[in-house]
Amino acid sequence: NGVTALHCASNEGHVDIVRILLDASVDKDAQDENGVTALHHASNKGHVDIVRILLDASVDKDAQNKDGINALHVASYNGQVDIVKLLLDASVVKDAHTKDGNTALHIAADKGHPEVVKLLLDAGLQRYTVNEDKKIPQDMAREVGHDNIVKLLEETSKDDANKKVRIINYIDI
Repeated sequence: NGVTALHCASNEGHVDIVRILLDASVDKDAQDENGVTALHHASNKGHVDIVRILLDASVDKDAQNKDGINALHVASYNGQVDIVKLLLDASVVKDAHTKDGNTALHIAADKGHPEVVKLLLDAGLQRYTVNEDKKIPQDMAREVGHDNIVKLLEETSKDDANKKVRIINYIDI
């Protein structure tokens, strides 16, 4: 099934074993039969130290599984704020889409993680990206009753509109 020792150690949070395996030059980007990597596992479980070690080892931080899901999607799904920060700081492709067209912002909004939503917005993710179901992140949050996320997306949208008005007014002067 393609699961490696690095996958298992990353999933279980075994920092020392991850280091030993990387020092032994195992395939750090190995994907199992579903396309899942060690970085996916560590991001899913919230193992910040392992994510940091893997990023320092220059793993493919943008690797997607067979459904187009990358580590940022996984961390956003689970509300892993510290891991989302690490991945953004590592310049992960932040606007990557899953096979159904969802970005990390769609996922965080749907799962109700306001801190992650704020981080992603601050990182420049587009709040009006439409997925395969013709939904933007705000629609997904509204459908599942995450009113705090809807409000956050509306407020940041108004802030963007005000910035644009100020820029237009400045240009017109």
